[in-house]
Amino acid sequence: MIELVTYNVHGCKGLDWCVQSDRPLEVLKRLDADCIALQEFVDTPLGDGRGLLDDWAAQLGMSAVYAPAFERGQEIFGNALLTRLPILERRDHDFSIGGYRRRMFPEVVLQADGATMQVLVVHFGVSPVERARQSAQLAAVAAARDADLHVCAGDLNEPWRNGAASRTLAKLFRVGPPLATVPPP
Repeated sequence: MIELVTYNVHGCKGLDWCVQSDRPLEVLKRLDADCIALQEFVDTPLGDGRGLLDDWAAQLGMSAVYAPAFERGQEIFGNALLTRLPILERRDHDFSIGGYRRRMFPEVVLQADGATMQVLVVHFGVSPVERARQSAQLAAVAAARDADLHVCAGDLNEPWRNGAASRTLAKLFRVGPPLATVPPP
């Protein structure tokens, strides 16, 4: 069994609005997953010349893949995958929609117990039009890959289970129960 976790880390900003990269890292250490899909990750440069993602990967004993997407303030936000599984291939896809914030997602093919597993780490836009188009682009990427298992992990930004993105993705992926990234107050 492979354990995969998805986590929108919101730039490591907590409910108290403090940015502390050690808090989400401690959560991930406790979860001890094989694959970790991260959204809104800021690969902050550290004093030793490495980025924050490489530091997390080293602390977790994993390999890292990062697809930078958009800038907010002085920070670059993107999607990342941390994994203990061997990476066979990786490719970044731009699924931005004109007039909206730039969106990128990494497509990573992993070796998992003799099988190939395609992992797509996504963070959809907030507009219904944007999500509908992005889900169609994502579906085309998933359908084009010959893999034993296809996994889409991330933040769909879709408040309803019957939205266009959810309907499109449900045709390709078994959809899990909706879970809140941030617990209610």
